[in-house]
Amino acid sequence: MAGTRVGASAPAAAEAALKCSASGGNAIDCTVAGFFAAAGASAGVLLAPLAAIVGGVGMRARCIDGRAIQGGSDLPRPRGFRDEDEIPDAAHVAVSRSLPALALLQAYGASRTLLALSKFGERAAKGSPERAAFIAHIGRRGVATFRSEAISSALLGVAGQGQGGLLSEADLLNARPGDDTLSFQPVGDGLEVVTAAALRGEDSLPARPAQIIVAADPHGRVCALAYLPALDGLHVEELGISLPRDGEPVRRGTPRITPGTPRPAHFPLAMLHRREDGWFAALGVEGGPAWTHTQVAEAHRPALNDMLQSLRGESECAAVAATVQRQLTDSVSL
Repeated sequence: MAGTRVGASAPAAAEAALKCSASGGNAIDCTVAGFFAAAGASAGVLLAPLAAIVGGVGMRARCIDGRAIQGGSDLPRPRGFRDEDEIPDAAHVAVSRSLPALALLQAYGASRTLLALSKFGERAAKGSPERAAFIAHIGRRGVATFRSEAISSALLGVAGQGQGGLLSEADLLNARPGDDTLSFQPVGDGLEVVTAAALRGEDSLPARPAQIIVAADPHGRVCALAYLPALDGLHVEELGISLPRDGEPVRRGTPRITPGTPRPAHFPLAMLHRREDGWFAALGVEGGPAWTHTQVAEAHRPALNDMLQSLRGESECAAVAATVQRQLTDSVSL
């Protein structure tokens, strides 16, 4: 029986996922390990928006929504910025849900503890002791990380009210990920698909290139995760990370976005299923747009390579990891 098969667009994520697989990690273990390693290697990943699709033999397909949400919980409405005002960087910061989303993903069948998986991030953060220490704290405390006064103070000191931002202590403590059951839709040739397109939302916020991690294990479980690294984030020196600019500043004379509203994001993820032989596959494409079921159906070919080529467009990396009835695993990367 082959071990867990993995694919990832970021080199640090791919290396960690492979090492986790070699040590017996399952699909969820390898996906979370890959994300932590990517977060260790790059300042803009750890609190970036993410989404994951997980499912497989004997398990309903689920979509975990780790998009950022609009800040401002328990804060009075600001007067808002005028057109002529210079808007501070802090006003563009939203509330991250990446860490609670990872914890939820792990709860759906990880065999390794968060502490063990976070070690991949610590090792990847060679150039930033602050980021390594932050990841180590997450490994020990999980979603309780933001109850640390040092960590919450560092974040609020950069993106809180005092800096013209909307981030509040209530935001940090109460952010929860979305968790929805997905229904497979037929796309032809006995194949069914679910995607993360429902998370996309309609907004003027430009899409950032997504990074992807996919995994499939011999227990019949598959997992696909995408995250949107901050390209020009707001640096938090004490933690060695950058905060993405996913929030919407409050503008005078314009209704504000309700605190807690998910911010739009594009996650090029899908899960494929073939009922006749219990085949499941996790599919992701680096930098691609969110797909609809119809787009996957139009791209479908009998060979997975053709499907990947059709869906990936201008991407540098596309990957699929597949499992069949707790017996076989395989992966294809382009």
